[in-house]
Formats: sequence, structure tokens, C-alpha cells
Amino acid sequence: MQLRAVFSGLAFAVALWLTPQAADAQEARDCSTVDWSAVGYADAEQRGSPADATSWVDEYRHTCIDVVGVDEAAYESGFIRGLTAFCTPRRAFDLGRAGQTYVGWCPADQAEAFALGLRDGRRVRVAEAAVNEVASVSRQLRARQREMRDQQDRAGANRATSVIGAERSFQMGAAYQEQQLVQQMEQTSRLARIDQAVNSMEDVTAGRQEQLETLRAEYGDRYGEW
Repeated sequence: MQLRAVFSGLAFAVALWLTPQAADAQEARDCSTVDWSAVGYADAEQRGSPADATSWVDEYRHTCIDVVGVDEAAYESGFIRGLTAFCTPRRAFDLGRAGQTYVGWCPADQAEAFALGLRDGRRVRVAEAAVNEVASVSRQLRARQREMRDQQDRAGANRATSVIGAERSFQMGAAYQEQQLVQQMEQTSRLARIDQAVNSMEDVTAGRQEQLETLRAEYGDRYGEW
């Protein structure tokens, strides 16, 4: 039986998501001693199926230097068993969470669970990205907050201890003092806005983290720890 017929019989094209890797380049070799069932199993278990299930066999065939060539029946048998091992819900979940896509085949009785695993993995990926995004913004805001507080503290210390500053303030008169007061108020206002933004981001972070933990609890029994 040809591979194309076998995979037509499997029978469904899960229009899902994982771009299979190209088969590894191989040197010319004697294929008469190769365990083609084991090769087929390993190919499917590690990579799933390609869009064209005959393509990998063609690559192997071109490397064989003997007249025996590839035992396609053994390869097909191993490939189908390996595909069953590949198409697990946890594998699909990990692929979706990693942002990978799959356009290959899975056995019909595993297709629905595999598709669900991909979908759930992608949901977790989106939730994790959202948490990381707000965490990055929060770190930037906190760094700016610390910088502005340091500036404010230094300015206050200088005003309290600088005799020269006091004398200059007296010499410059009311206009200079007013200018200094305006600057202090502006700095205080900017710091207040930063404080407000930091507090808001803490609320957003908590909300998104809660959403992620909800998914973790929901999917824990289904896919195990992640």
C-alpha cells in the first residue's frame, strides 16, 4: 500500500497548526539493514505528518545505494503508530503555547482532542503575553517613579542645607521664590501622576495574573502542570 493511500485512509486533514521541520539531510547508505518501522515511528512521533506523507520516503529513497531501498510497508506501519504517539492533547497544548502551527494529519479518533489542545495552548500563550506586557510597563513606571523621588529628595535636601541657596533666594526676591515654588509644584504633580499610573498598573497586573491562574487551574487536570 502506498503512503498516500494510507494517509487518505486516516482521513482527515486537521487544518490545524505546526509547520513540520524538513527531514534531516542524510548521506548515501546501505538501506537493507535499516529498521524502517522504527524510522517511520520516530519520524511521526517527533514531527507529526507532512502535508505530503510521501515526501519523507522519497528523501530516504534517494539516499539508498542498494537495490532493496526503502521498505515502505514497514515504514508506513511505524509511521502510523508514531503519529498516534505524536497526536496527544499535551503535545498539541505545548505546540499552541509555543506559538507553533500544525497543518499535518492526526488519526481521526484523536483529531478533536488535538485541535482542542492547540486552541487551549494558544489561549495560554495570549494570557502569558498579556501578563508579561503589563509587567514590562510596570517595571518602566517604577523605575521612573524611583528616579523622580530621588530627584525630589535631592532637591529638598539642597533647599534645606544650602546657605548659598538661601542667600541667593533672598537676593533674587519674590520672583525667584515664586519660580522655585512653581517648579516644586510641577515636580510634585508629575510624581503624583506617576504614582497613580503605578497603582493602576498594579491593578491591571493583578487582573491579568488572575486570568492566567484561572486557565492554569482549568487546564491543570487536562494537560498537567505547565
